[in-house]
Amino acid sequence: MGLAISGTLMAEPTVTLRDGVRQHTDTPGKTAHQAGFGPDTFIFGPDNGHDLIAGFDPTEDRIILRNIERWPTYEKVARRVWSTPHGLFIGLSNTDSIRVAGSRPGDLTASNLIVITD
Repeated sequence: MGLAISGTLMAEPTVTLRDGVRQHTDTPGKTAHQAGFGPDTFIFGPDNGHDLIAGFDPTEDRIILRNIERWPTYEKVARRVWSTPHGLFIGLSNTDSIRVAGSRPGDLTASNLIVITD
């Protein structure tokens, strides 16, 4: 069963526990991710769709962007982050974005927004 955000049914991500950290692996399409107590890692790859992260704590949670060719470095992704009335928005393409509810662009740093190219 998916999560309902603003009346829209969204897919649930795959969540695994690794070394005491919940890892949220994105599924294609619209996905809602809910951070819990303690550190969370949110992993997004190419063609992730439009996603929402709620409860993100920039002091302990991380976002990992993996193999997104158009945005291969933190510096390039950081130019695609802007503020909205509902939090920050990372615009990766017309079909891929991440909204982090309740956060501001200054909350993301190279230590909690990690860009990996394999």
